[in-house]
Amino acid sequence: MPERLARMRDYNLPGAAWEMRENLHLTLRFIGDVDEGMADDLDAVLGRVQSPGFTLTLKGTGAFGGENPRVLWAGVAESAGLRELQKKLDAACLPLCGPDSHARFMPHITLARLEGTSPQMVADYLERTSRFEEQPFGVRSFTLFTTRDGGKRKWYEPLRDYHFAQNPEML
Repeated sequence: MPERLARMRDYNLPGAAWEMRENLHLTLRFIGDVDEGMADDLDAVLGRVQSPGFTLTLKGTGAFGGENPRVLWAGVAESAGLRELQKKLDAACLPLCGPDSHARFMPHITLARLEGTSPQMVADYLERTSRFEEQPFGVRSFTLFTTRDGGKRKWYEPLRDYHFAQNPEML
């Protein structure tokens, strides 16, 4: 992830539990609990998903939760490559995992979870960061993560990277 994205957490926002830098990620598909028997099948299915690689641009910020914001996020500019990869992953996982419980794909990177943060403070943060835009960067792989629960904090442990065929434009 670009350095500037990690610095988005430098803003003083009471009640914000900022994601650790190593937890910043973009979820392409939520899979849910996987038993050991299904893990090998899932690995094989994900290993067959191919993409030519593409570029992404992180752009803008927002919040989920309406009048009581619960999550701050950084947005992703429209990317045909990202949408295509997400559709391929969704189709590949469907026979093993069933439909994605998050029906509408809205690409974003969670920056912070909010508790007791006033809506006005969130609005001020969003105003200050509304012009956020990162330089485009190449995407040449995706990663399967598992979630570990450490009480108040969760973290994401990478299980396996799945690399795309080499694309000279992405190097």
